[in-house]
Amino acid sequence: YFEEIAKQTVEAAKDHDKVVLTHATYKEPHRELVVAKILEGGVSLDQITIVVLTIDPVVKARGLYYRSKRQAEQNGMSFTDVC
Repeated sequence: YFEEIAKQTVEAAKDHDKVVLTHATYKEPHRELVVAKILEGGVSLDQITIVVLTIDPVVKARGLYYRSKRQAEQNGMSFTDVC
């Protein structure tokens, strides 16, 4: 998957001045692989900008809890049924 999106990004860069690759990659080694493959495809490092969105782990866990609880209840289950 990561090699394919890198390949498609390189192909798009051949025909366009700016290309935006949007994807969710939670682990840094995966992001590094995408960048490495784009570099191998001939795009220079100064042409790449990476924006990483982060969230406080406590805020993330709190949101996950309430979302999971709501989804369970919407499906006629209790939160403890799904955990």
